[in-house]
Amino acid sequence: KSHTNPVTTMVIWGGLRPIVHQILVDFWTLFGTGYVVVTEPSTEKESFLVAINAVSVLLDGDFTNRWSITFPMLPLLALQLLIRPNVYRSMQKNGRKKSFFNTYMVGLPSILLILIAAVLAVLFPAVELPLVYPSKYNVGVVDVFLPANIQYTTNVPGVHEDAREKTIDHLTVRILYPTLEEPEDPISHLKEETAEIFCHETMKHGAPPPLRKYDWMLHNWRLATIPATRNAQPLSNEEQPFPIVAFSHGLGGNADMYSYQTLSLAANGHVVVVVDHSDGSGPVVSRQDGTIIRRQVRVEEDWHNGNFQNYRKTRRAMVEFRSEEFLAAVNTMKSLNQQNIPALESLGIDFVGKLNVDEVHYMGHSFGAATAMYAGLQEPPTSIVAHDPVSGWLPDPVRFSLYELSRVERVASNYSYYWVSAEELANTAEYSGPSIHDIPTLILFSHEWHSQNWEGAALLHDMSEQNLLGNGSTKFQVQVIDGAKHNEFSDTSMMTP
Repeated sequence: KSHTNPVTTMVIWGGLRPIVHQILVDFWTLFGTGYVVVTEPSTEKESFLVAINAVSVLLDGDFTNRWSITFPMLPLLALQLLIRPNVYRSMQKNGRKKSFFNTYMVGLPSILLILIAAVLAVLFPAVELPLVYPSKYNVGVVDVFLPANIQYTTNVPGVHEDAREKTIDHLTVRILYPTLEEPEDPISHLKEETAEIFCHETMKHGAPPPLRKYDWMLHNWRLATIPATRNAQPLSNEEQPFPIVAFSHGLGGNADMYSYQTLSLAANGHVVVVVDHSDGSGPVVSRQDGTIIRRQVRVEEDWHNGNFQNYRKTRRAMVEFRSEEFLAAVNTMKSLNQQNIPALESLGIDFVGKLNVDEVHYMGHSFGAATAMYAGLQEPPTSIVAHDPVSGWLPDPVRFSLYELSRVERVASNYSYYWVSAEELANTAEYSGPSIHDIPTLILFSHEWHSQNWEGAALLHDMSEQNLLGNGSTKFQVQVIDGAKHNEFSDTSMMTP
């Protein structure tokens, strides 16, 4: 089924799609409040003012979900309800003419608060994520725990103790896939059971210091939706089974925050598995036993203490562990083409005979791009797509093969510009293992990442310009997206102006 962009879609801020019924709720609240403020006061209108704000909170599901509306309304309600008795007496003494107190101490501040609420409502809209148009299929989504058996240990000196050993018996993943089922109601963009913790951890570790305590500033994201059907039956396409795409999130991200890309891939004929990594790099991960894993920041101690070498060793160890999770998810997805698992059977979902296990693509962003590239060296896929890879966090085998000395020395003699030391490059001459250049790869750099030359982005771009990437017929390209920023590979650009 092919979809086209509906003419009824509302677009603001160059691409955000606000939820129409939420706009109506906001308008009703602001218009009704404004009517009460500018007209002659009465007990009935005061009751109406309280009622419309109460209804607004109920429709939004929580007091802080539309804080842009509810917070300015609090002082407005105080002005209107607490000072009204004085206003009545003042008006009676002055022949029912508005007093100075009523006009300048109540009326104007109230109007100002309404205007502030209106501006905040536009700056922090509740949005729906669209599918890329045109798209071929509806999309089903299932959040599930896949079986795994991973025991990771590293003895590399300098690796932080929190990254030295990891043992897990299951993976937390989201699977998105083509389906014939029409979405009756959009589903929540953030998983409802962990949305509040997600907002808290994201603000705590990603916001400017003065704002980190105010996690409610992201609560409008809890109203965001995606156009998919939860636990739908996967489409059967016997003549052309669907390729598999495995996706790895970046530092501070999770499966939810890459919904736009993964939805679009599923809507155009791919089955996408996104791993919520359990290494502490995401804001929150649900576990099968009901516990959760929050963002782990102790591994950043070396960075804050200026020990950058050990910090990179720790991140490289984390990439190794993340890659084991990633490959476990890939191999489990392949096995689902032959035999279902109880977790999916209980939901009525079956991928048997519907997957093209001979076509598997690896994707990732930032930390996840490094994960996908390292996983690709362990078990080569059909292709790799890496968004702003943190090449300094790549473990030795993939880093040495990527920056092979015989290739790099043809670009420049001064490597310091590229954030790559000559000493480290010398080690690549001794590497003789599998090469990342043998795998069809597309590296996409944001303009921000490339222009700042973060993690040697300029070196890879220059090597690509001189055709020094790939081997013979293997296509290995580096592209830069003009005007793009690093976080815009995630859904943040679809959620905020």
